[in-house]
Amino acid sequence: MVATRSGRSKTSADAAESTLVPLALNLLGWYGCNAFFNVLNKEALNRWPYPWAVAWLQLVAGVAIVIPLWASGLRAPPKADLQFVARTFGPIGALHAGGHGA
Repeated sequence: MVATRSGRSKTSADAAESTLVPLALNLLGWYGCNAFFNVLNKEALNRWPYPWAVAWLQLVAGVAIVIPLWASGLRAPPKADLQFVARTFGPIGALHAGGHGA
């Protein structure tokens, strides 16, 4: 049983159902935005066929958005130490680099 704001209790099945709709909407929104991004990216590459330059411009745009948010405190920067980054992304990065070298 899970307590609610109104003081009534819910079963775990009711709690699972109440999170199903927001989860489905978030997944649908993510899928739609991803499809939209892919179409825009393809259009950009058809007009200007330099994929590395387009990727760098997208990265610069993202950094230009996130750095002021972190600096102003509107969004907290992620808390990660070097060991966490190496342990989490090291094996995947090595496999990814190996795939490009093959």
